Amino acid sequence: MAANIMLIAVLAMFIAWVIYFRIEDKKEEQK
Repeated sequence: MAANIMLIAVLAMFIAWVIYFRIEDKKEEQK
């Protein structure tokens, strides 16, 4: 069970980074 929680946490962090970098790319395009 603890392993599943860690896996979900890692996946959530990875998805958050992908979204963050996509937002940063859009900001750069707007300049």
